Amino acid sequence: MEHERMQFAFTGLGSGNQLFAVRRELKLRPSQRPTTESIYAAAVQKYGQPSISDRSDTGAWAAWKFSTVDAPADKLESPLGCIGTSDFPVGLDDHTAGKAEKSAEFCGLYIELTVRGDQTGLANEIDVAMMNHLDLVRDFDADNQDARRRIDAAKAKNADSAAPAPEL
Repeated sequence: MEHERMQFAFTGLGSGNQLFAVRRELKLRPSQRPTTESIYAAAVQKYGQPSISDRSDTGAWAAWKFSTVDAPADKLESPLGCIGTSDFPVGLDDHTAGKAEKSAEFCGLYIELTVRGDQTGLANEIDVAMMNHLDLVRDFDADNQDARRRIDAAKAKNADSAAPAPEL
């Protein structure tokens, strides 16, 4: 590979610090370029038949939407846009949890693959991303409860060991 970039997003401690989103971008060296078709075939072998796909002479795009982790991919009529490119999550925060509350059923576990190549059929770059919307609201609640417990414990400890109030 000539260039590789990976992004990860994890839940908090209360929900087990689980990976819920990942993106991998690869720019391939001219001497190490597989065909766009072989990359597409490898993805189908790994994830099953895509929910929706589009292939051309210069690339391929596919998305898989799973309603549950163990089920085959649902069929889709159009792309869902469940993984943002400009606002890829850095962790499970209010913004991400709010979006997940609206999109959990709609997006489920969503995987998206884009392969860009040239007219010869060789790939130049690969972008693959996964985001699991299924449990984010529950995980966010667990993270907040855990944070509240930690804050309350720290507050109690600080109250016990705090210096006396100054004379007023």
